[in-house]
Amino acid sequence: MAVPKVVHCKVEPFDVYIGRGRGSKWGNPFSHKEGTTAKYKTNTREEAVEKFREWFLTQPDLVKALPELKGKVLACWCKPKACHGDVLLDLANNYTVDELLKMGKREGVKDMNIDKNKACAFTGHRPKDLVENIQNPYDETNPVILYVKKQLRFAIEHLIKEKGVTTFISGMALGVDTWAAEAVLDVKKRYPHIQLVAAIPFAGQDRKWPESSQFRYRDILRQADHIEIVCDGGYEPKKMQIRNEWMVDHAAFLIACWRGKSTGGTANCVRYAKKADHKPHIIHINPTLFRVA
Repeated sequence: MAVPKVVHCKVEPFDVYIGRGRGSKWGNPFSHKEGTTAKYKTNTREEAVEKFREWFLTQPDLVKALPELKGKVLACWCKPKACHGDVLLDLANNYTVDELLKMGKREGVKDMNIDKNKACAFTGHRPKDLVENIQNPYDETNPVILYVKKQLRFAIEHLIKEKGVTTFISGMALGVDTWAAEAVLDVKKRYPHIQLVAAIPFAGQDRKWPESSQFRYRDILRQADHIEIVCDGGYEPKKMQIRNEWMVDHAAFLIACWRGKSTGGTANCVRYAKKADHKPHIIHINPTLFRVA
């Protein structure tokens, strides 16, 4: 069985043609080139791919037909250059139709109406990095993890009751981001006016995670009030920090579960927050010292 991928239609065998014409419904209506049959003109190839992704999620009939592409070799004229087929490949093989329909309805900061002064973002370690030599980091009965979860919930409820926070933004990574999102959803049962924003660094963030973690991730997405995919394309290390900066830029508060190390994604996020012009208030949960400052 062939591995799902995108190929040039004149170079390699394929299952589905996704270019313009030939009766294909999958063609990109955006192009940076002159003289094509594309409906919309962009300045660059990358912009054409980005616009396609945004547009595609607003086309429910195409989204519902996407399972036709799952597991298939797709062909266009672009490869090996960036192609809208990369978007189709990712969405078809990493998301359900229901998840994509939800993204189409809810993604985009302009539709969120986030009040920065009433918003809080989260940053924190993966389970294995919470403390030095942590035992069984993925066993959530671990006392360190139970402590972190308790402090997250305490901080969330404090911000709701004392600071009027109504929006919480999770970066949706394994560990603290996941626990924070789940805590918000649980607290929402008591405070139904609050909302959870899932800020995803790139589509397919969970692609290489264990199956149980993927299920948990997608369950959170199904319950989130808004989904924001911050960067286009697939995995690149820099996109984690771009996501972190997006969250900090949209929040007056940052709950940071951070052991104080000067390196790593959590440290970078805290460092960015401390330099931000709007000076977000940082609530520090230290899993090593077992305290909230």
